[in-house]
Amino acid sequence: MEIATVKELYAQKENYLNKKIQINGWVRTVRASKTFGFIEHVRILKELCPL
Repeated sequence: MEIATVKELYAQKENYLNKKIQINGWVRTVRASKTFGFIEHVRILKELCPL
């Protein structure tokens, strides 16, 4: 299974369009408020599957 970063997902959006993506990973830091939250420092394992 290929490992990708969030940076790669944003930089190569066209590679992920119209594809089902499963993501897994460890979250190092979570910041949340009542209406919005941030997930930081995520390393993602992805598996691309056609719809």
